[in-house]
Amino acid sequence: MVTDSPVQALDPGRDDEIRGLDNIALDLQPAGIGSRILAGLLDYLLLFLILSVVIGALVLLGVALAPVVDPGRDPVIFTVLLAFFIIIPFLVNWGYFIFLEITGNGQTPGKKQAKIRVVGRLGGTASTRSIVIRNLLRDVDLIIGVPLMATDGRCRRLGDRLAGTLVVHEEAKRDAMAERRMGRMPASWGASEVAVVEALFERAGELEREHVQRLGRRLVALLQRDAPELLEEPARSRPEVDPNPLRTLRQALQLEVVQPGVDGSPAEEGATGENPAGEDRA
Repeated sequence: MVTDSPVQALDPGRDDEIRGLDNIALDLQPAGIGSRILAGLLDYLLLFLILSVVIGALVLLGVALAPVVDPGRDPVIFTVLLAFFIIIPFLVNWGYFIFLEITGNGQTPGKKQAKIRVVGRLGGTASTRSIVIRNLLRDVDLIIGVPLMATDGRCRRLGDRLAGTLVVHEEAKRDAMAERRMGRMPASWGASEVAVVEALFERAGELEREHVQRLGRRLVALLQRDAPELLEEPARSRPEVDPNPLRTLRQALQLEVVQPGVDGSPAEEGATGENPAGEDRA
């Protein structure tokens, strides 16, 4: 059965390490307090400007309606308008973070500038429910958030802990010896899915062949669900019996190994000396 995300479990040992498929360590680094404070300051500055415009417009509207609406003669209309003037700033204040994190794949303008994003606690895309929960507690975290982050290995504030979310650096750390580039990937995939694929290829030589094959087939199944047009037969119709899932992934994602150098050109297959377990030679 294919899950909504390839990310499955956290490492019970190291508190600052995020793990993916069957405890394959992901190269996702939790964002520190400095990055999160910077993102918060930028977002609250932008939110202040938005609220200033909204409240100014409401004041002008109130002044224009004052001669028309009489609280004694039209109490219902007056109550509705008063509620409207109170609710709109509230919705803007709470909705700013919720709306932008949902539509921006875990990022607000401040988080984009700080190069961080919100993800699920296992490294996958955060659910709408999780994003709503973490932001409902934002005002509380303005008071206690920094101490909580300072004492948590994954730098989670109260909202993150209750919602099951993490804030991570957008770009995963790269292997100093070799970098894998994807020529294409499903549109719905994000940083965590890419990290799972990279982690599988990087650590395939350390794992048992059967284990690598099983994990590879699960990723092929995710491809079949999210972007079947990238796969060729028989992997497209029956990913669970793919005899060589790593090769299928390499071809479907146009995965190249790039050695650091002057021109950064892709290395020839085998130039790195790697032959991951579970990937047969033709």
